Amino acid sequence: MFKKSMKIEACLLVLLSFVLLSSVAFGQSIGGTVMDATKAVIPGAEVTARNDATGVESRTTVNNSGVYNFPSLPIGTYTVTVEARGFQRTIRTDVRIGIGSQFNLPFELAVLGTVTEVEVSGSVDSIVLEGIVDIKPL
Repeated sequence: MFKKSMKIEACLLVLLSFVLLSSVAFGQSIGGTVMDATKAVIPGAEVTARNDATGVESRTTVNNSGVYNFPSLPIGTYTVTVEARGFQRTIRTDVRIGIGSQFNLPFELAVLGTVTEVEVSGSVDSIVLEGIVDIKPL
């Protein structure tokens, strides 16, 4: 009976250690808001957190309140990228999260620049002829 009780205690100790270690390894988070220059939220923006050491990427979408969250990331250094239609992609590098970190990382996205297209039309003959001077011999 005593040996059986020791085995159960040992199993519980191993299980408890695993739970504690996994919460330390994966208890960190990165989150924040995504807004434009006028402080309006940008729902639907795509956010990617890439662990620089492993290359593993986590992805999430900004909710209707403009908030994103990666609730369970391993400790490490991350590159966080935000993309939304009509806005410039924004990247933050060297985002370091440690044991138990709750990292607040807000983003302000800039509107993509507008492209202006100017069309010039005309006849090559008329352009060339206007520039010709009639020279006559003396």
